[in-house]
Amino acid sequence: MRPKNEGVEFPEEVEEISEFASRILFGTDLGEKLRSPKFLVDSKPISALQSIPESPHRSAEFKLLSFGQNKRHKRELKPNKERLHDRTFRARILHTFAHHELISLELMALALLRFPEAPTAFRKGLAKVIIDEQRHFRLYQQRVLALGLNLGEEPVSDYFWRCVAHAPNLESFNARLALVFEQANIDFTRHYAPLFREIGDQESANALDQIYHDEISHVGLGLHWFRKWRPSNEPEWDSFCQLLEAPLSPGRAKGTIFSIAGRRAVGFSEDYIERLRLWGGSTGRPPLVWLGHFDFDEALHDQAMTRGLLPPDRSPKRRSKRRKTRSITQHAFTPLLAWLCTRGDIILCPQSRPSRQFQDLLLKARGINPEWCLGQDEVKDRKLGGLSPWGWSKQSFNTLENLQDSILTSGKKMPNDAVLEALYKCASKLELTELRRQLKKHLTSEQEKCPLYFPRVEQDIIWTAPQSVNDLIERLVEQSISSSQWIAKRPYGSAGRGLKKLDLSQEIDRPTFGWLARSLPLGLNVEPWLDRVADLSFHAWIEKGSIRYDGEVAGIIDHNGRFKGAYLGPPSSVFSTEIKRFLNGQGHDRRRLKRIGKAVTTLVGQTLNKKGYEGPFGVDALIARQADHSLQLYPLVDINPRFTMGRLALHLRKDLEPKANTKSFFKIYPKLSVIPKTDLEQAQLALAGSQWSSKGQWQGEVIPLNDVWQAEIDQSEGLEHPIVLLYK
Repeated sequence: MRPKNEGVEFPEEVEEISEFASRILFGTDLGEKLRSPKFLVDSKPISALQSIPESPHRSAEFKLLSFGQNKRHKRELKPNKERLHDRTFRARILHTFAHHELISLELMALALLRFPEAPTAFRKGLAKVIIDEQRHFRLYQQRVLALGLNLGEEPVSDYFWRCVAHAPNLESFNARLALVFEQANIDFTRHYAPLFREIGDQESANALDQIYHDEISHVGLGLHWFRKWRPSNEPEWDSFCQLLEAPLSPGRAKGTIFSIAGRRAVGFSEDYIERLRLWGGSTGRPPLVWLGHFDFDEALHDQAMTRGLLPPDRSPKRRSKRRKTRSITQHAFTPLLAWLCTRGDIILCPQSRPSRQFQDLLLKARGINPEWCLGQDEVKDRKLGGLSPWGWSKQSFNTLENLQDSILTSGKKMPNDAVLEALYKCASKLELTELRRQLKKHLTSEQEKCPLYFPRVEQDIIWTAPQSVNDLIERLVEQSISSSQWIAKRPYGSAGRGLKKLDLSQEIDRPTFGWLARSLPLGLNVEPWLDRVADLSFHAWIEKGSIRYDGEVAGIIDHNGRFKGAYLGPPSSVFSTEIKRFLNGQGHDRRRLKRIGKAVTTLVGQTLNKKGYEGPFGVDALIARQADHSLQLYPLVDINPRFTMGRLALHLRKDLEPKANTKSFFKIYPKLSVIPKTDLEQAQLALAGSQWSSKGQWQGEVIPLNDVWQAEIDQSEGLEHPIVLLYK
């Protein structure tokens, strides 16, 4: 007798491979699809299938849903150990696995019919795999029924079919099915078998173990033919990637865990295994493309010089040095974007991809590693969710312009010329005075609780008409303030450039006099010099007209006003007791700083939003000590309509140091040779297992945020670049 309710047939003696494949692909009876002949022959050549069916022929209960229709079901089956105790939930997962086996054997049948000219050894090997897949289906079917679910009660997706069926040739078909979906099954079986065994479902665990060992041989067959067919002079990884096309990517060849042992058993090379392990591109979601435009302020500076708003730089040596510094900065800081992006995003690398050590570090720290691409040619034919440079300027727009046609209708659009012009103007220090006036009105009640610092109108001097330096000095001397020190700021500068400190208690030297003479006709913002005791930044995001406040960050600034790092914890966890009491209204109002941050970013955000800008922005602030030793908060020092290092600190706070009272901080070193030896040694040990808890949480002392390993290679070749270290 035939077993009931399982659709199992006794095997026939002999069957032609083409007839076997046709029965599987075009038969609607599940029992016929699962009938395995005892012997297969390939003696009757047939013509290749002229048209590819829209889907394999099925009975009604196994009708395929589109991938989009099945997304909700996929989310519902997101597994965890607690849910696996539920018999029905386990049955639903196994039902999905059963369908993967069914659609895989149907795709293999399609391959046999589409490519009758394939080598006989390949066709016989694939037919043998089909028989194994039939057996796998029966194993899953038995477990699904035993757990109380009938086949067909769960929706099933057409994703496998959509990705593989229309492969342009046999080589691509083999790679997509064997080296992607079947390879991923190595991971899924290794992941679920111990979980099922742990909750006492030994039968399901045994089935998964058996299927795991079979999948190794199946993937091994695919790998054998992949190597036989690939161009001999092409790297194995490159050949594999070129055989895939959207929506399929190498990421689909990995499961919940990554079984290195399983892949070694298949016969993959160590280089291939490591490349796949580290590959972090999108597996479906249209990715954002990130560009490390870390010379954003320099780009605005150049734009201002082109427009005649800054004195031209007539020194060829200085221009050459600036170009070299910008190139080094881009190369060194681009890896920092990996701490900001989300799973599946793409980062454009200006020179080379980060080292494997750094990519491995990202996997340990964040559980993700983005896709690193050398230039736009690697992404120009992809569907993109948007473009995300460090900041939008004419330079970044021109760099990414060729990709804007690849952005989906629903994706993040590039700003137009009007928005770029508005950002350029908003970043000017000459725009601060009017915003400060408006902000002062908004914060009147806060000033009553604890003094905020707003320069008097006559102290916040903007010179936009040609004036002599002597006139400027005379005007400043006339100001009724106790200090004789001032700071003069050009409209655009970066990293402390474009600033001059003026001490009127002594004679102005010739270089400073010349700097003022060149700058005055083009516009200067001149303010009293402040005795800074702490630096802050407020961070927000504009999206669809809404302004979201993200938090405040305590910065680390050197005596020249250059940014050197930031604390991960909130300012309340790192400042002195005196400063904390000041910010909290003498200890009576813990939310005061947050209210001020929201007020500042709301005003600035409304200004940016009216001009059409969407995305991140930061506002620099500082705390200064007055002549009477009192403290005052200066809530609006600079506007940064872009990503900032302060925002990086917010992301790191979430990923690496979620504790509210953390005093962790990151610090930027100009080159390797100035890093304390013990700190550098600790950073190089960041990959060691002792640095990470069993739950994957970092518990070391120093971790590099950019590629310290590549920096060592570059140093050996005579190139030094900045290193960013995070200290716990």
